[in-house]
Formats: sequence, structure tokens, C-alpha cells
Amino acid sequence: MFLSLGETETSVKPDLDSLATALYVGFGDLLKQSPQLAPWRPSVGIAPKLSDAELVTPAVLQALLGFTSERRWIRHARAHLRHLFPYLPMALGYNKRLRKAAALLQQAIRLLAIYATLWNLRLLRPARESEGERPGAPMLKPLRQVIESINETFKGRLDLERHRGRTPSGVIARVLQRVLTLTAAIWHNDHTGQPVKRALTAYDH
Repeated sequence: MFLSLGETETSVKPDLDSLATALYVGFGDLLKQSPQLAPWRPSVGIAPKLSDAELVTPAVLQALLGFTSERRWIRHARAHLRHLFPYLPMALGYNKRLRKAAALLQQAIRLLAIYATLWNLRLLRPARESEGERPGAPMLKPLRQVIESINETFKGRLDLERHRGRTPSGVIARVLQRVLTLTAAIWHNDHTGQPVKRALTAYDH
């Protein structure tokens, strides 16, 4: 399972290979414990060569490396990332399977967020005119700046607005893919002791 609260691997270098390995192991363990999260497929027939854990891991790397085209991504991965993905399907098959994996993507986002030491929930809202200053009010301005920075990362670094989704399921899969990618990077940076949790530079090459 994914490293949880209090667990660290500060000896691990935060790079593309270590992230891919950690995600593949984590997704594999998740699907063993909760097989219902895997996309439905008939009980009889030919099993896919690429497992669901192996499917989600390259989806994260695709977004990190800035590939909005599945065709270009599959060509790049086959040429440069064979040590991580010995087998990858054709772009059409990869696309179809990713669209069916929304439940798995959502669960992976949730678990990675929970297992990061940054996990904390506190409801904040501005004070009404009739109210005095509410607890946490000084946090609102810096929190807004954080939100704007995250939005910029999604739009500028992870190409959220260039997702190329043409159907509802395609749009959902591609948005979840990018949310999972940023969450995975934060989780990995957190557990490898990196000072900047949202930094993506170590994974973009």
C-alpha cells in the first residue's frame, strides 16, 4: 500500500523512476485489497496484458511529462521508458481503458491525499458584515494565493485546459488524471522529505 502518515523514505531520490515504482506498487496493493475498484470486465475472455495498476502509473507520467496526445505519449514511452513499462497498448486501447478507470483514479487521489502528512481539514469562510473576525481569518489571504498557485499548476504545467477530451467520460478521465498526478507528486515529495511539496521539476525529464 502507499506509504502512510509518519512513514518516510528520505534516502529515495525524487525522480520519475522512483515515483513510477512507488505508484505501481501502491496501486497494485490497492487493487488486491479492493478489487471492486478495477474497471469491470467479463469473467471469461482474454485478460489484458497491461494490469490496471500498470495502466494508471503511465497515466500519471503522461501528465507529468506534458503529453496531451495519447499517440505521442505511447510512442515516447515505448522509445524511452521501456524499463518502466515493458508493454504498452496502442493509443486507442490505452485511451479506452483510462476512460473506464474513473473509480480507481478517484480512490487513488483520496488515498494519496490522506497518506500525505499535509492532510488537514479546517472549514474557513469570511466573516459576515454582522460578525467580528472569525477564527482563521488571517489564513484566508495566503490560502487564496495557494489555490491560485495550484490552479496555475493545473493549467500551465499539467495542461488541464488542453485535455483533448471529447466525451463526458473522456473529460472526466483526463481531469482526474491531472488531479491524481499533482496529488501523487505531493505525496512522493512529502515521503521523500522534499522541502517544496508541489515541486514537479524532478519528474519532468
